[in-house]
Amino acid sequence: MADTTLPLRNVNIWVDAATPKTKKAFGIFVNVGELRKSAVTSAPFHEPSWPDDRSVDLLISLSSLHCDIEPGWTELKLPRYGNSETAEFRVVAAIGGNHQFTIRMYLAKQMIQLQFLTFDVFIGEAEAVLLGAN
Repeated sequence: MADTTLPLRNVNIWVDAATPKTKKAFGIFVNVGELRKSAVTSAPFHEPSWPDDRSVDLLISLSSLHCDIEPGWTELKLPRYGNSETAEFRVVAAIGGNHQFTIRMYLAKQMIQLQFLTFDVFIGEAEAVLLGAN
């Protein structure tokens, strides 16, 4: 049973590039905490059952078709109160267009899924560079 005395927190997801381009790395960031206004998406966080732990470790995975994502998953320390650390994923898209990304959040020790979110990011085509042109 979730602790109803905890303040409401959100899963926040944001991108570090205004217009991501194909074949060029950009960052996708994830944290749990206060609503982030610049987020691509935010959703209420599903709080785990908190025994007497001050923090729990979450495992977060990010996936999308036609994208190389490093790392594919990472751990994130979630304090019982306040904001979590920020997880960073580096993404390189092979093709342009609208890409759907999926984030899954698990309690790391038990591998219990807490959250499943999807969001879209438009990725533009990289500009062609002509070499040796006069």
